[in-house]
Amino acid sequence: MFFSYLSIEYKTLYATRHSFASVMVENNVPLTYVQKQLGHKRLSTTMDYYIKNGLINENKYNPILDVIYE
Repeated sequence: MFFSYLSIEYKTLYATRHSFASVMVENNVPLTYVQKQLGHKRLSTTMDYYIKNGLINENKYNPILDVIYE
């Protein structure tokens, strides 16, 4: 397999997608941008998952930044 030559661990598409989104959230990328990248129709879908898993502190969430990406 191609990945074995490069010493890259195989990940499913779901795991890769989740890792991508998690890195964006951890680096304070506006949630509306993350929402659009993931294809979620509602921002609440994105927020519910990442707040539930502790990647976003509700007290630090700044919706003003999200206006740019609406």
